[in-house]
Amino acid sequence: MQFKVPKHSFDSADLDVIERAYESICKVLDADSGLRGKPGLDDLKAKLKTALFALACVDFKDAETLRDRALANLLSRLAASRTSPSLAHKAAIK
Repeated sequence: MQFKVPKHSFDSADLDVIERAYESICKVLDADSGLRGKPGLDDLKAKLKTALFALACVDFKDAETLRDRALANLLSRLAASRTSPSLAHKAAIK
């Protein structure tokens, strides 16, 4: 799923929520042995930031909900490309 980020301004509280959601997902990605050291991980994190900002525009104002929505989207992309089954397992037990 492609996200198109609409023009939107974020206040410092919004940016804090987005940052907390991003850091939370990055911890999962960095801990996943199937992704660690993969050349596309930085690109995946950049796409994750775009997705988080797009989701934040749609009224997801707490970090946990934002994280869950972005992680669900990320997992569906990974499952489609069969990149990391262990990441899907980790998310399922959260």
